[in-house]
Amino acid sequence: MYFVCSYSKKIYNNVKKPITFSDIGKPLEVRYNWEGVKRDIDIDETNKTLWRYKSVLPKVNNVISLGEGYTPLQQLAPDLYVKNETVNPTGSFKDRGMSLAVTLAQAQGVEEICLPSAGNAGISAAAYCKEAGIKCNIYTSPHIQKINERFVFNNQQLEDDELASLFEEVEKVCLLYTSPSPRDLSTAR
Repeated sequence: MYFVCSYSKKIYNNVKKPITFSDIGKPLEVRYNWEGVKRDIDIDETNKTLWRYKSVLPKVNNVISLGEGYTPLQQLAPDLYVKNETVNPTGSFKDRGMSLAVTLAQAQGVEEICLPSAGNAGISAAAYCKEAGIKCNIYTSPHIQKINERFVFNNQQLEDDELASLFEEVEKVCLLYTSPSPRDLSTAR
């Protein structure tokens, strides 16, 4: 396994843990030495989660899983099937990636994470971090339309002006480490 800067494409063979960003502040993409090589993979048919594919996933001692994956295919027309991702633990396809991300965070000794989210990723992160015992901070823009609910941060309900102020502070910190905007924290560019 090795890493590639999502922006410069520089290769990193040995990365300090916990893994964060490249030396220019961009996300690192994971690459495997076996990519592009034909080979059989072992699938654990008794495991009804994403982790049934553990033979091609990073090796860890403790898997953080809430039962994600193994979602059913539903036929919509004679030649059209869709995956029903709403049966994942938080109702989102984001659970697959979050199970892997939080498992690796825990394996690297991470005690606290943060991420910007407009909904599904934040809900998924909160659920998986709770299972892992990792503190989770989710930030969202005050410009996102509210749906009859208030944003809760560290078990404290925030009013619109408090949320706007918090987001501005996060944006300032993010700009110290990324450019051109904080969106780079959650999107590989």
